Amino acid sequence: MIDWGYILYVAGGGFGIVFIIVSILAFIVWGASRLIIWFSREKSNS
Repeated sequence: MIDWGYILYVAGGGFGIVFIIVSILAFIVWGASRLIIWFSREKSNS
């Protein structure tokens, strides 16, 4: 028989890992965009 509890456990774990990876990538992209904006403002002021 199919152990649906185990399938839900594996699927939930996979979803959780993907969610964590996407969150980390979003934070990196946000930080990089803030740095680019900061450097471009600093360059235009001088």
